[in-house]
Formats: sequence, C-alpha cells, structure tokens
Amino acid sequence: MLAVTAAGLGHLYPEAGEPWQPRVVRLATHPHSAVAELGELLGQVGKSVLSVPDAHVTDTVDVRPWSGPKRAAILAHRSQAEGERALPALLSRLPEETRNRLLGTEYYTRVTLGPAVP
Repeated sequence: MLAVTAAGLGHLYPEAGEPWQPRVVRLATHPHSAVAELGELLGQVGKSVLSVPDAHVTDTVDVRPWSGPKRAAILAHRSQAEGERALPALLSRLPEETRNRLLGTEYYTRVTLGPAVP
C-alpha cells in the first residue's frame, strides 16, 4: 500500500516520471467459507490460515485454467516446496484434484483509494 501511495507523490521519485495514483487496489485474501480444508491441512503441521468474513470478499476469480502454471510457480520456490511444514510442500503432496480445488479460486478485497496527500 505504501508503494501505491508513493506512485502518486511525484516529489518522492521524480526520476520515475509523472505521478500516477491508482483508484483501486485489490488485496488477496481468503474468506472464512473457503478455508476449512486448507485450515485442516495447515493444522496438521501446527499452522493456521488467516481469513476474513465472506462479506469482505468483493471479487473472486476462477483460475483453474491456469492451474499448471500456478502450480509450477508455487513449486519454483524450492526451499519452500521441499520443507515439511511449508504450504507449497504440503500442497505438492496432495492429489491433483484436491490441489486444484484448493487453488482453483482466488479471492480479493477491493480497496478504493483517495488522492495521495503531498
């Protein structure tokens, strides 16, 4: 959020060109209703998942058509994918159908921004 705000403050980075202020930012999140299975998975290694009330989710995206590249990107973090307790490692050991169900939808909370204050 600091970078988004800084983009509208030309005096901070004049070499970056004209200031530009986004009007909206979408923050990745997890709704309570979608984390039960993920929470159980993380609970097996003593971790938990943070989530928000469903009403806070403003946008959902079906990303199943990109499940292959998404999985490859997750597993590209080798230190995470090879660990015992890291989420990428846990996901990599799941059956493909389960992994696709858990990763097939992305959720966002839309935040409307005001103008940057110089």
